[in-house]
Amino acid sequence: HALQDQHFDLDREMDWYDESLLAFDSLVEGDATRIEQQYLRSLSPEEQQAAAAEQAGGAEPPASPSLQVLAMLSGFPYEVGEQFVADVFAAGGQARLDEAFKSPPTTTEQLLHPERFLTLEEPVEVQSPEPEGEVYEEGVWGEAGLLTMLLNTIPEEQAWAAADGWAGDYYVAWKRGGQDCVRMSIATDGRADKEELLAALRSWAIQHPAVSIRDGRNINIRACVA
Repeated sequence: HALQDQHFDLDREMDWYDESLLAFDSLVEGDATRIEQQYLRSLSPEEQQAAAAEQAGGAEPPASPSLQVLAMLSGFPYEVGEQFVADVFAAGGQARLDEAFKSPPTTTEQLLHPERFLTLEEPVEVQSPEPEGEVYEEGVWGEAGLLTMLLNTIPEEQAWAAADGWAGDYYVAWKRGGQDCVRMSIATDGRADKEELLAALRSWAIQHPAVSIRDGRNINIRACVA
């Protein structure tokens, strides 16, 4: 990280409520993990075995869906970031990876689909939904955020397929009495993607009665929870 910072300023200003922070963090941690793996491969078989045993630590995977989602989010920069960096490096070597640090990914969609980053595919700009109170948080939720929502409730294959159609979003959050409320508008890549995501979100909403899903120009979500 110190070497990365010397060349690319890791302490750049970022929006803490925007997924661009997670995308940038994934690039940084993915590159660090790549170097770590190169170092581990340089060790003797005995040293590699000892390192693997230390990393495993006997930890059991989280059992509840909510804990699994938290584990996915916390591990995202390392696991998804490592594959993203590998694909960028394969596309153009160290020079292309250096360019990625200068002009980093801005969405988790680009992390989950590195080819979209390499072809400079940008998200759709989505207009902010209308809040019903003073906004205390707003930003882009992203494909990874959408995916973690769905994985908590619906089958994994359906969740991945539905989230893949994400093209852009914007959300706003406000307080109403003792409740936190949010509105989100989600754009999709096409009509078929929209129908697939709508079906997934409606299945998800069955187990979240405080949530309403509405179809319009974009998919619109509204929820208020205590």
